[in-house]
Amino acid sequence: MASIKVKVIVLVLLMILPIILIGAAGTLYFQYTIRQTIWDDNLAQAKAISAMTPEYMGASQLYLTSIADRPLVVRAMENGDTAFLTSMAAYANSTERINSVYFTDKNGTVLAATAPLSGLIGTSAVDRPYVNNVTMTGMPYIGDTEPGIDRTPVVAIGVPVKNNNGTVIGVMVGTIDLDDYAKTVLGTQVKNQQYIYLVNRTGHIIVHNNPQYVLEMRDYTSVPAVQRVLNGETGVMENHNPVENDDRLAAYTPIKTLGWGVIVAIPVNVAYEPVRNATTWMVAIVATTVILSMILGLYVGNGITSPITKLSTAVKMAGESENYRHMLPLGRDDEIGELARSFSGMMDIIKKDIEELKRTGDALRKGQHILTKSQEVAHVGNWAWNVQTGELTGSPECDRIFGYEPGQVRPSHNWAISRVHPDDRKIMEGLMETAIRTGKRGGADYRIVRPDGTIRYVNTIVDKIVHDKAGKVKWLYGISQDITERKQAEESMKEAKQRAELYLDLMGHDINNINQVAMGYLELANDRLPLSEEEKELISTPLDALKSSARLIENVRKLQRSKEGDLKTEVIDMGDVLSDVRDDYLRTSSDSIVIRYEKKESCHVLANSLIRDVFGNLIGNAIKHSEGRKPVEIDIRQDTMVENGKDYCRVAIEDNGPGIPDQLKQKLFHRFQRGDTHAHGKGLGLYLVRTLVEDYHGRAWVEDRVPGDHTKGSRFVVILPLAGN
Repeated sequence: MASIKVKVIVLVLLMILPIILIGAAGTLYFQYTIRQTIWDDNLAQAKAISAMTPEYMGASQLYLTSIADRPLVVRAMENGDTAFLTSMAAYANSTERINSVYFTDKNGTVLAATAPLSGLIGTSAVDRPYVNNVTMTGMPYIGDTEPGIDRTPVVAIGVPVKNNNGTVIGVMVGTIDLDDYAKTVLGTQVKNQQYIYLVNRTGHIIVHNNPQYVLEMRDYTSVPAVQRVLNGETGVMENHNPVENDDRLAAYTPIKTLGWGVIVAIPVNVAYEPVRNATTWMVAIVATTVILSMILGLYVGNGITSPITKLSTAVKMAGESENYRHMLPLGRDDEIGELARSFSGMMDIIKKDIEELKRTGDALRKGQHILTKSQEVAHVGNWAWNVQTGELTGSPECDRIFGYEPGQVRPSHNWAISRVHPDDRKIMEGLMETAIRTGKRGGADYRIVRPDGTIRYVNTIVDKIVHDKAGKVKWLYGISQDITERKQAEESMKEAKQRAELYLDLMGHDINNINQVAMGYLELANDRLPLSEEEKELISTPLDALKSSARLIENVRKLQRSKEGDLKTEVIDMGDVLSDVRDDYLRTSSDSIVIRYEKKESCHVLANSLIRDVFGNLIGNAIKHSEGRKPVEIDIRQDTMVENGKDYCRVAIEDNGPGIPDQLKQKLFHRFQRGDTHAHGKGLGLYLVRTLVEDYHGRAWVEDRVPGDHTKGSRFVVILPLAGN
């Protein structure tokens, strides 16, 4: 017979071995996980800075464009009014972000400038890319960083000054001091000894924790992370920085729109300090667990074997003396066996029964307490009504619902009916009578009157019906809930909906009628009165605004009809819809608009009458946002495709307009989001397109007509499930 001590030692060894193995595996896992987290955190920080930089530069570009587009600036450029241009340059230079501003004519000659660039007046800046590219393309251009007057890096942004025909007649150039932007970037530092720096297209420092490196625009092309980021790569690497002569963990990502790069670097020994700390903690935990297991094993081996013999003797004495209660019996050949036989005997059963009864009582008391609190929080009470005796019992929350403290009244069925609002008593009595007569459960909402006169709304449900031996209803069981807050909320929502519908009807009918009258008189004045071109322009501006208002109201009404689902869905031939929309625009548009329609395959979809507005909006936007390009060429292509195992009808509408930058593509279909064009609108057209297409279970998106070059025009794509899906 094996010794109990031997068994305990074997058991302890079997416990320690898995602990050591699990600890080792856990240490390796946590080392990898923490290391990967460090890489991911630094790369995420670099990407955040990369995403923030184009927005920062784009805001400055939009600011300069807003000034260059002003009619007074255009007129001054046409008239050579250098005094006015100088004042506008000073005005533009008043913002902290802009360092200096100057204007050139279309040949690149500087006409006006602010200090410290006033010495450039009369010189040629045509060799500057942010001047030459703007005059050649007519598009804004953000230049690379270059040393400013005080040798600190600046970024020059050129925007075109165009006349009413869209011809470039000059360039407005503003230089941005990167000092303010550097503070924003360096403010994202999250660790000590973390280095954040940006390099320009040639690998020279433009933002760095060390101001001296920025002032010198230190050459960092020898740093491996910089070499990779200038190649357009994104990633994390451990590399040696020859410029600063140390080993660093570097996360890098390019700023593709500017050709710059972002690097977040931290010394390797600092970066991996959490890994070392985690390893130390894991080793300490495993060692502590092993030591505790060994101590427990020694304690069990030495502390149990000796008492077993005494406990075995005590069990045999249990029938003769009460002293057996200080010991427990055994039932096997060895001490543990004898202990097991004793536990399976009378003492085990008695103890188990006592403990079970205690636990049952505790559980019942706890459950009752939890139920009472739950009902109090939810304002729900349960009740039971003896139909034959009239006895009514309920939980404490039933008393609170009726405005009484628990136990304050002795309820009965007649008492409960008396507390119901006189106008609603038939509802309550009818609920109970139906349950008694038919044996069916049910529920009802009604009002009660509390002792203080306040009126509350209650929902009562009869959820259980018990019959006596004769088959007659004896007990009705149910629940009641105070639903006053819910009723008040429903009434508020109902009133709010009615007000919204009233406002929409007012806008859609009365305001639209006023718009129509105003447009009619303005059109009559424009057609019949002998007006100069300037006077016609004064009439055209409010006329366009009224038309825009009418279109906005019509779009809102269409959105309402779509959301309310009051339009009939039917099978529609997409070829007929596209042909009709094309013909409508060709009849009402000038000869400078060309619309071609190519139908490769016939397809039918499930939609409603608003589907014409989807493609009418897309074609209308292509014409409206062409920015004066002639001729406006629009191609409509229709075919079918398969996506995720489903057949779709695909319609692509292409144009030769100015295109849509990538940063606007995702925002374009949201409410009140518009592209950067001179056309007017409220941003609901494409939101209406997206809403209708999604109602038809389809998708809509925009892409470049020529992949990778958004300036060559846009392609709007709509896919709708075929009617057979």
